[in-house]
Amino acid sequence: MLSQQTSVLVVASYLGTTDGGLYAVASQVASMIALAGQSIGYVTLPYISEFHEKGAVGGFVLTLTGHHNRAGVISVVSAFVSLALMIALTPLFGAVGTAIAGALGVCVKGLLVARAVRSCVGISVIPTWLPARGNAPRN
Repeated sequence: MLSQQTSVLVVASYLGTTDGGLYAVASQVASMIALAGQSIGYVTLPYISEFHEKGAVGGFVLTLTGHHNRAGVISVVSAFVSLALMIALTPLFGAVGTAIAGALGVCVKGLLVARAVRSCVGISVIPTWLPARGNAPRN
């Protein structure tokens, strides 16, 4: 939520209030779409917790396994990465730069969460269909 509002402020500051308003509307539409996925996630939390007991993995594994502080730090770090990228990319690419910065921030958060789950819980959340490092297919 904070990152979403920050991106609107960055767009409005660099590109003007009209572009900021248009970006805000687009951002709200994207949030409504994301809300559907989050709703499904919250409904499935008990099942994710149960699957974790059995060794499976789920989206909220850090908080479900007591690593709330690590999850919080990851959220703050990824928010700062997003903000820094927004400040750098918006003057160069406009609203598209802001959107790219937000997407990169989400990617950074995903990678940090994957690494934290691996180190804290011992479970790899990287899809198993990806080749392991050093085992890339050879041509």
